Amino acid sequence: MARTFSDKVQGYRSRLGSKPIPMVEGRLTRMVGLTLEAVGCKAPVGSRCLISMDDDHSIEAEIVGFCFL
Repeated sequence: MARTFSDKVQGYRSRLGSKPIPMVEGRLTRMVGLTLEAVGCKAPVGSRCLISMDDDHSIEAEIVGFCFL
């Protein structure tokens, strides 16, 4: 009996759900208006970041630039 496309997709979906989510951590060092500066986060420009303020609150941000000191 031939498997349908839906059956094949469901098999892949179950495998994708078990993969760990990559995590890169850093530390915010400065906030000026809507600009946040961080250290220790090696993520490329355009990446989305989840900034955790405490266990219950977080905000999504985007990396728009970088600086080497």
